[in-house]
Amino acid sequence: MTLKGHKRLVSDIAFIRGTRLLVTGSTDRSLRVWDLDTGKQVGEPLLDHNTLVLRVAASPDGRWIVSGGVNGSILVWEVATDKTDLKRVPISFEGHKGSIYGVVFAPDSETFAKDQTVCVWKRETGKIVLGPFNVGSWACSVSYSPDGKKLAAGTAKHIIVWNTKTGEELLKIEQEAFGIAFTPDGLRLVSTNGRYVRFSDATTGDIIKQFHPHTFTSFAIAPNGTKFATTSLDNTTRFFDLTTFEPIGEPLEHPQFVLGLAFSEDNQLIATGCSDSLVRTWTVPLSESEKESTQKILKKTIPGIQPRPRRAPIQTMQEDIAYSLFGIFGVHLPVMYGEKKQNALGRLLQEVVARSGDISALDWVGQSSEFNSCLPASITSYTAPPYTPPFLSEGDIQTSISLLRQDVAVDLALKFYALLDNLNAPRFANCRLQLHCIAFRVTAVTQRPIEHKGIFTYEVKAHGLRDLQITTEDLLQFSRGRRARQSFLLVRPWDRRLLELPYYADDTESVDDFTPPGSPGAEGPVDPESIERAMRLIVRLGQPFSAFLLAQQPNGEYKRIASDRDIITQVKDVDYVHGRNVRTLEIL
Repeated sequence: MTLKGHKRLVSDIAFIRGTRLLVTGSTDRSLRVWDLDTGKQVGEPLLDHNTLVLRVAASPDGRWIVSGGVNGSILVWEVATDKTDLKRVPISFEGHKGSIYGVVFAPDSETFAKDQTVCVWKRETGKIVLGPFNVGSWACSVSYSPDGKKLAAGTAKHIIVWNTKTGEELLKIEQEAFGIAFTPDGLRLVSTNGRYVRFSDATTGDIIKQFHPHTFTSFAIAPNGTKFATTSLDNTTRFFDLTTFEPIGEPLEHPQFVLGLAFSEDNQLIATGCSDSLVRTWTVPLSESEKESTQKILKKTIPGIQPRPRRAPIQTMQEDIAYSLFGIFGVHLPVMYGEKKQNALGRLLQEVVARSGDISALDWVGQSSEFNSCLPASITSYTAPPYTPPFLSEGDIQTSISLLRQDVAVDLALKFYALLDNLNAPRFANCRLQLHCIAFRVTAVTQRPIEHKGIFTYEVKAHGLRDLQITTEDLLQFSRGRRARQSFLLVRPWDRRLLELPYYADDTESVDDFTPPGSPGAEGPVDPESIERAMRLIVRLGQPFSAFLLAQQPNGEYKRIASDRDIITQVKDVDYVHGRNVRTLEIL
């Protein structure tokens, strides 16, 4: 079933328990109520927020709806007695500042919790009865345990669990989580940061399972605890078995980016909200265990379900896609309608890199953004999986180290490790990126004679690297068979994870002030562990890697030249891995 009415991205969805109603929130500043029997909107849109509506949640008793807006507004709506609509005069909860990216009712339906500075409100009185808790960073998601005794919050740095009676902190897990939920049995916590799904023990915090099904934006757990669903940047919704973690059925395809997601209370329907402004309901596929346990479910039909919609270009406010991701990544930036979608996405990614120091946002293929050439023009550029170098077993590493000791001086390896260990996090502000990298000068670029729809292939030679080919648009200023008139670099962006140490310890702390125990940069005698780390680094730097091609600009800055596929290259020899190649470049 396809529900038409919203004018912009559908940000969140909630089924109202005990009714045939669905409530949706949108960046068109409205909530809308839908009748699932008729597929029609009930009454006029609810416009009381007067701002982008980001979150919607239903109470377990089916009597209340809470909604949150980008301006911090929180409204509670009562479901009409005949359960055919919402009462049109909401209760406003004052005093909250900042966007609402997470809100949830307690199991008793008498209180609800919201994100950022985490606190619990009494629905009837509007008073805060627990918190606010200082979580040290933005909280982006909240969840109650099924018995209501625990409240969990996912933040940009931690997962924190409190006792809802005393406010005592019960558990703190050192991991980012932009989405958080208890499983229906209350034994596990499911969290996501957009790159992976992690299952943790709800009491100890121990990781039970972590996997990367796809690059996703939201998830929901079926009320019966048999499966969960995720939405993705590849415009799909996928289902997974909550016990085996195996995929269930085929992905549900959408014409555009999907964000809103909710299961019905009978586990048979799932509703999705899309950036094309449409809401869709689908039949939930059965897991293998469900198929074996009952054949009756297979014979049931759900009224109104239609085949998957065909892909069709539908107009929407393109910056809505970036705005909807602000909450997922815990980023709080002003909403500026009318800016280009590339600018909105650029502001988001700039903030992510600036806060975390993580360069994963720079790993994409496609078209460069006008905001900064190291960022993509579209979020869909992340759908291709990142390049992963060939696996090195511990035996392979030790064999390589034994060979390296014959050719590489240990003191040089230690100095090189210390140099990289003391690099600051990348700086990203005002559309300019200061990137630490290992740079290799391009010595010759030759265009091959074959062209395909404006895309050219070039043979590239660079000092210290093996020869390679690059496929991109005709952006290089050179003639066929002649040397480039511009200066070019092939660079390996510096990734601190190659040191096999934690990422940058704090968003605001310089890495110059952080020397981990036993690192080669520490004073005193060099221990065998430090030498081992330094040599392991040299081994990893000798592996193939995904490179950026940069073109120097007249004022000395650089711009990244986009490619339609990863640029994979490798050093000719470890002799070319040294400190002279380590540079800090300013990229426009």
